[in-house]
Amino acid sequence: MTKKRRTHDPAPSPRAGGSLGYIVFYLLFSPDFWRLLIGVGAAAWVAPRIFQPEMSAVVRGMLYIMLTAIGWAASGVPARWLCRKLKQLVLGDRAGRGR
Repeated sequence: MTKKRRTHDPAPSPRAGGSLGYIVFYLLFSPDFWRLLIGVGAAAWVAPRIFQPEMSAVVRGMLYIMLTAIGWAASGVPARWLCRKLKQLVLGDRAGRGR
């Protein structure tokens, strides 16, 4: 038995990515985006408070990266909660579909 071959490519799905609106909504509803944003915000807020005058630019950069990673790791629960609330606010009763 052989597989049936398609003679043409199907039309692209309207849900296919690529448009700016799709990317924005994908980021809004992605917990990882919010985790990164919270981590960067926490690093930008905390790092200047713990800098010492003798720290070089490399050490300061490493401090920012470490604090961003700690903020990302610690913000899993708040980011998921925020995404759930945004989905409910924007999508309403359609928020449960497509998971």
